Amino acid sequence: MRHAVPLFLSTLLPLAPTLPAQDGGSTFGHARTRELAELGRLPTPLDVAVADVVNYHRHRLPLPRGDDEVFVQLRYGNEMVVPGGQVILQFGYTTAPADDRADLPPLNLALVIDRSGSMNADGKLDRVQQGLRTFVGRLRAKDRVALISYSDDVTVDRESRDVADGRWLLAAIDALQAGGATNLHAGLMAGLRQVQSHARTGGSNRVLLLTDGIANRGTTDPEAILAATSPFTQEDIDLSTIGVGQDLDTRLLDRLARGGRGLFHFVADARDIDKVFAREHAALTTPVARNVVLTIDLPRELHLEQIFGHTCERLAGDEDRGERLRLKLPNLNRDVTAVVMLTCRADSDLAAGQRPRVRANLQFATALTGQPRYFGVDEAFDVVTSPQAGLRDPEVRKNFTIATLAQGMHEMAVLAQDRRWTQADEALQQALRFAREQFRSDDEPDVAGVRATAEDYARVLRRYVDRFRDF
Repeated sequence: MRHAVPLFLSTLLPLAPTLPAQDGGSTFGHARTRELAELGRLPTPLDVAVADVVNYHRHRLPLPRGDDEVFVQLRYGNEMVVPGGQVILQFGYTTAPADDRADLPPLNLALVIDRSGSMNADGKLDRVQQGLRTFVGRLRAKDRVALISYSDDVTVDRESRDVADGRWLLAAIDALQAGGATNLHAGLMAGLRQVQSHARTGGSNRVLLLTDGIANRGTTDPEAILAATSPFTQEDIDLSTIGVGQDLDTRLLDRLARGGRGLFHFVADARDIDKVFAREHAALTTPVARNVVLTIDLPRELHLEQIFGHTCERLAGDEDRGERLRLKLPNLNRDVTAVVMLTCRADSDLAAGQRPRVRANLQFATALTGQPRYFGVDEAFDVVTSPQAGLRDPEVRKNFTIATLAQGMHEMAVLAQDRRWTQADEALQQALRFAREQFRSDDEPDVAGVRATAEDYARVLRRYVDRFRDF
């Protein structure tokens, strides 16, 4: 029997200046949740994007060997498991660093920038222009770029051309002025047409859409906007989105990026500007893999409890194996380290001395040639009667703690949305208690950042609990 089951998780990590952050990955979940916590506002379930938070920081994982595109690894929280006990699994994967820019693929890009009147507020346009200048400084002379801006109408400020010395592009960026409404659809379509006209086989063809609001001129229906982009993204034009400020159609921006195989970023303040454009540059110029699928084969002795941050298709195994899990992962760029965390429950009738094995493989098409690739791994765990307690692998312990905190925040957001304040508080407090048991101090900065955000939300939530206690 074949059936698809969504298993949701959320993770979130506020920015700490000393943390080694990831390049080439989506930043929305991290930046959005951090900003809302600092503003004293509760998040929606969509705001708490768990996978973004878990994979915000750089993981301590081996890099690919030789000419391999990726390295894959399977680790247990504790390789010794008692019958009926919980098994914590971490599937990690990395891509090679992007140190040498000489062999990177050619770039064909359209920058589509919101210049509606609201971009004047809080210096948003100034911050965006600053980030774009940094971004242009990373481009090569032979990279091709168009600049489009939109408000009530759309303007092709600069037709697509080679960057050369970049002065023409910097001058056009500096000349942007805000005013008017938000005709997002018209701007996006103009950018897609510019990229389509100059598509580069074997290169990176992408539109980068930036907005601070909700479409309110021209075509405004999100489904119509999504449908209009489909013919372009099906022709291997990628689409990434950047949201700036408070009033966003986050669901639309997220769906546009996912449908266009791109990244979804959120700029909360000046701290995010450079990091967002650094990540997008890595995604544009260093693609590694498309159509990435992770398959995990569990032994018959293990039963899935939860996967953090991903939708999972659950398939029946063969007569010798247990359940098969299939996850679609984001496209991969160079310089990425990422993990997928999951928990399982062992059978209570396992016998000491058994060594069940978990197998996993990562399949994808190479970004430049489309050739299929496959990397597999399998690891056993020992069934014992009295193992040493706790998470013995320090890296798994850290990542599982972050995932647990994120899951607690996500569950809190779901319950708070339904105004079940007491239950929301308990879900969050339970995650915080687990984090304090695992890390009693703030010596681990990655965990400390996530815990600080969760504690901020706990203080906000307490006001609702106290206010509606008697209702």
